[in-house]
Amino acid sequence: MRKKSGVNEVGAVLFTCQKIIFPFMLICGLACLLNLIGAKGLMKVLSSMPPEIQLLGSVLTIKDMKIITPIIMLCVSYFILACGRSKVSKGYLLSSNKYYLVPECLFFVAYWLNVPQYKGSAVSIPIWQHCRYRYKSFPWNWMPKFEMSVPDGLIDEGKGLEVRIEYLNGNEQSKNPTVRSLIIADTYPIDDAKIPDFVKNNDRIVFTTTKENKQDRVRRYNKELALKVVEEIKKAEEADVTEIYLLANTNPKTIMEIMRDAFNDAGRNPIQHLYVYDSPRKNDFRFTTPHKIF
Repeated sequence: MRKKSGVNEVGAVLFTCQKIIFPFMLICGLACLLNLIGAKGLMKVLSSMPPEIQLLGSVLTIKDMKIITPIIMLCVSYFILACGRSKVSKGYLLSSNKYYLVPECLFFVAYWLNVPQYKGSAVSIPIWQHCRYRYKSFPWNWMPKFEMSVPDGLIDEGKGLEVRIEYLNGNEQSKNPTVRSLIIADTYPIDDAKIPDFVKNNDRIVFTTTKENKQDRVRRYNKELALKVVEEIKKAEEADVTEIYLLANTNPKTIMEIMRDAFNDAGRNPIQHLYVYDSPRKNDFRFTTPHKIF
């Protein structure tokens, strides 16, 4: 979903400092403090443990302990801080009142460093990352407990809302019949000048939510819109289309339902590739980069 202002945007540098460097330094700092008890102190701790752990202490020498003590202290520090965060944190790694322009690999690192912060909001990341999460593309499939919430927002009650569909043909001489683009102009209009030439050169379908013959720019969920998009994807499959390009200004719930109903089939449909375009604010919301979902 497009953001009008960059006030609450969080970039890669700030995210790295807050969610990676700071917790890593806390873990290392606590480990250094614990390490001050030294190998002898750890041997005494082991001697007071249950018999099975006492046996481990009996076969390890002081020299061995000096090697493994720092590793043990790092693990203990990680566990202590995780327990502490579980008491004071609501579990959100990605807050709903911020917009994260961050590579997914940093989410992955932060997820494992900030256990048990395993929640996020779909309104806080670009649409293409939300699509990758819904399809469980890497690295989201390596973040097993991560939960992406989707706010309901305003619900369409069927009062005057319609879905206008336009079918636009590409360049007959250069278009690829296996490529089709879906343009969803829901919460914000999409200027034709901001659409890439690649999309214009191939067949495309434009979906617009209207009310009283005017574009409805309210951030509401329109179930009919999601159904129409899924319906056109199914028609594209029957027309031997193998690549879908998605350009969308819509809400996360619509995206969730499209991904669930059209692509969550373990690759059993003819669509081989899905690409979702990004439209960053820094580029005046032009659709610039297609991100491969699968």
